[in-house]
Amino acid sequence: MFIHLRTHSHYSLLKALPKIGPLVSKAKNLGMTSLALTDDSNMYGAIEFYKACHAEKIKPIIGVEFAIKYSDRTFKIVLLAKNISGYKNLMRITSIVNIDNPLHPTLDDETLVKHKGGLIALSGGMWGDIGNLVVTNKKEVEERVSFYKKHFDKDFYLEINPQTEMEYGKIMREKIIELAHETDTPLVATWNTHYISEQDKSAHKTLYLVHGDEHSTDEYNHLFQKNSFHFGTTQESEKIFGDVPEAIVNTKK
Repeated sequence: MFIHLRTHSHYSLLKALPKIGPLVSKAKNLGMTSLALTDDSNMYGAIEFYKACHAEKIKPIIGVEFAIKYSDRTFKIVLLAKNISGYKNLMRITSIVNIDNPLHPTLDDETLVKHKGGLIALSGGMWGDIGNLVVTNKKEVEERVSFYKKHFDKDFYLEINPQTEMEYGKIMREKIIELAHETDTPLVATWNTHYISEQDKSAHKTLYLVHGDEHSTDEYNHLFQKNSFHFGTTQESEKIFGDVPEAIVNTKK
């Protein structure tokens, strides 16, 4: 049964719509056995999420999606706690980035490496440094893969997402899959969820724009308009990721 590895709650301020209760209920109704919460730069919902999942006999996977700086640009990286040590390190990293830059919390390589224990790292898919570099700079993308594999070993995964209707989206997906095979790095299929049903898309856009700035409309159109970020079903996932079955296997793993 497919599980969700990138679900955002209303605690992911300004970017996600659903509350934790409905998210967990959706996973339960779909027969899912595990669910991950990866809010943006915070862990406000972690305890509520943990309790809600246990009440429904769903395995809670606690993570955070961070902005990470590389070569004067910021990208996305997803960190998942695989044990209590990883959970504590997630808290440490979250505290550090929010104290250092409250308005735009940003992770750097030094902090990541210092507090990597007990963590699984996902490359960020279309929004990660590797996803972007893979279409622009082969040398740098190889360096970044080497960096992550050096520090996370088998706990580093190249992430692919169903949302590809953006500039270079399909090319990114193809090249990430090629890169995984070339570098013997495992792929993982994730479903980046910002609202529960397709019908919630307009409400999500309103939330995003109301709390944004003068650039929010362009940002939303680039990131969200052409894709759906609803809570996908097992059947949808198997269809979208059918060409890379090993990625689904790794999601379950």
